[in-house]
Amino acid sequence: MAEDRRHGPFTGAVILFGLTGALTHQTVPARAEEITAAAKEDKIGEYYSLSGLGGSGTGLFAYQGIIALPMGSYGESGPVFRAWGKTFAFEYKTDLIDPEVVLPPVKGVDISAQAYGIELEAGYQFAREDWRLALFIGGSYRYYNLSPDDPRSKLAGHHYDIKVAVDGQFELPGQWGVGFNGSYVTGVEEYWVQMRPHYRTQSYTEFGVDTAAFGGDDYNYARAGLYMAGLDLTQWGAEATYLSGEGGGQIDLDLNTLSAYGAIHVGVKF
Repeated sequence: MAEDRRHGPFTGAVILFGLTGALTHQTVPARAEEITAAAKEDKIGEYYSLSGLGGSGTGLFAYQGIIALPMGSYGESGPVFRAWGKTFAFEYKTDLIDPEVVLPPVKGVDISAQAYGIELEAGYQFAREDWRLALFIGGSYRYYNLSPDDPRSKLAGHHYDIKVAVDGQFELPGQWGVGFNGSYVTGVEEYWVQMRPHYRTQSYTEFGVDTAAFGGDDYNYARAGLYMAGLDLTQWGAEATYLSGEGGGQIDLDLNTLSAYGAIHVGVKF
């Protein structure tokens, strides 16, 4: 029986803060008082550029993001603004039915999808010495191009939706911690939930376990692997630039099929 994925097995949820959340809070020291002092010595506010690319057995993605904390830093409570530009591609199989013709469906047709998206988010972060929690709400625009056309797909064309998101971290004794993030986009019905237990070195580079669940109206995935975040590239001539990456395996919870995934991210503080 052909795989029927009218929403497709790889959408923008994979690109979200799930892949970038850990990177952002690696670009500054972990303790709130150190972050606050650094901000006051320089200027009020912190700004980051985030970019990355990656993929899995179901598709490829790339993104560019900007994060602004105009009144403080990641160690302080205050407003946070995020903007994301994304593109991703995936393939799926379905049974095509021509609504204008009464004929049996064409079985097992391969559909190639290319998507582009922009997301704008406004939120507020609550921060203490050992934890932080940020809540966001915003808008999401997506455009999907399907080839060949899939008359039963809800994805084709333009989508204007609402997005809600959460991002946070708890510091534990002995340089251990747990980062987490999640999001939901209406209309395309995407969800993303991620948790990352980790160990942070003296140089503030994190090493840990990457776990996530994500999906939509008719597809559901889970994944697990390892990640590294916040590798300072200053010593290689890239000032205030940080490298992150992850890799592992993911499972299609509906079809019980396995594939590998991986991604690399670069963050710049300016």
